[in-house]
Amino acid sequence: MVKYSYNDVADWFLVKGKGKISPKKLQKLVYYAYAWVLTLSNDSSEELNIRLFDDAKFEAWVHGPVLRNLYAEYASYGFENIVYFNYLYYIKLCYMI
Repeated sequence: MVKYSYNDVADWFLVKGKGKISPKKLQKLVYYAYAWVLTLSNDSSEELNIRLFDDAKFEAWVHGPVLRNLYAEYASYGFENIVYFNYLYYIKLCYMI
């Protein structure tokens, strides 16, 4: 399986979300994607070797799982939706689909 970074996963959701994703929603979407890959790609809960990304660890916060670096990157948006457009990632995404 191809390894991604947590930023790759977050960028994918932000491009697909078209400006309708808040920082809290982004954290949850990245967590769900990570959890689904763990669940569907590994045969045993004893050996969770296949992961979506390995460059960050989730922390348990009051409102759910959080990647601290991802939080820091978008914390300035507060409860507002993230205004985002990464032209180079958009081109890369078009070729992935």
